Amino acid sequence: TLWEQRLDGIPVHDARLLSHVTRRGELVNVASRCVPGLLQAANASVPIRQALITAPPVSSARAIALAAQNLGETLEAAQVSPLDAQPAGPDKRQRFRAPSALNGEVVAQLKWLPMPGGALRLCWQVVLVSRTRGEGYLMLVDAQSGEVMFRQCRTAYISDASYRVFTGESPSPFLPGHPTPQSGQPPVVERVLVVTNAFNTNASPNGWIDDGVNETRGNNVDA
Repeated sequence: TLWEQRLDGIPVHDARLLSHVTRRGELVNVASRCVPGLLQAANASVPIRQALITAPPVSSARAIALAAQNLGETLEAAQVSPLDAQPAGPDKRQRFRAPSALNGEVVAQLKWLPMPGGALRLCWQVVLVSRTRGEGYLMLVDAQSGEVMFRQCRTAYISDASYRVFTGESPSPFLPGHPTPQSGQPPVVERVLVVTNAFNTNASPNGWIDDGVNETRGNNVDA
């Protein structure tokens, strides 16, 4: 079971509690990254947090533009257009588009970021795909200052696969065979290091996902 820590209905970044239980409901283990004394930390570092949540000095569109600029894109808040008419929920989750600099949908929502010393910062979490880089990122932009506080690349590049194998049909290859019947056995050969591209166009003719699609849905798997 996985729980996410929240304050005022807004998630706390990377603050989760995970537990495993048996079929009989017996607790096996617990792992926690939750912030202790969350309310006290919030009251000390963000005393006017309700006003801050209601009207963040940095808008979600501005946060998206700042996140894109941090990745080297040229984007202004006026070029960011909402796909949803209104934000949803306490975390003000909303989808946007900025086709001049970003691929696909951009999702922005409020999130608390724990800081050293027990402080909290209210941020916009922005999930986007850079058009220039072609990479997906999760970024946290301070909702008061506009500073990019956290940046995580969510694109994993596939590496070549290497195998040390017998490239024939056996360690003692016997094809096409002797021209005349005999009992001689071909010599044993060594394994060969073979390096091949793990991206198989026969198994995945469209790649892992279709071009321009920002979902983990392809011809092999829907994750």
